[in-house]
Amino acid sequence: MTCEFSITARTLRYYEEEGLLIPFRRGSTRLYTQTDRHKLKQILRAKRVKFSLSGISDMLAIVGKPPDDEKS
Repeated sequence: MTCEFSITARTLRYYEEEGLLIPFRRGSTRLYTQTDRHKLKQILRAKRVKFSLSGISDMLAIVGKPPDDEKS
């Protein structure tokens, strides 16, 4: 996902540490779903418009999962 979204692995791990992303794990490998990708898109958009991490967390709680047409 780091290449797909042009972010560092550290940034991805930080969002995980903050509870914004919670990937499945298989051993030490993290597995990201389409929902995780959708969440990361929302996180990065919110960061661009200067949302705080707390604000992003609140927004994700309200917004929830992607619409059906974005799940594929």
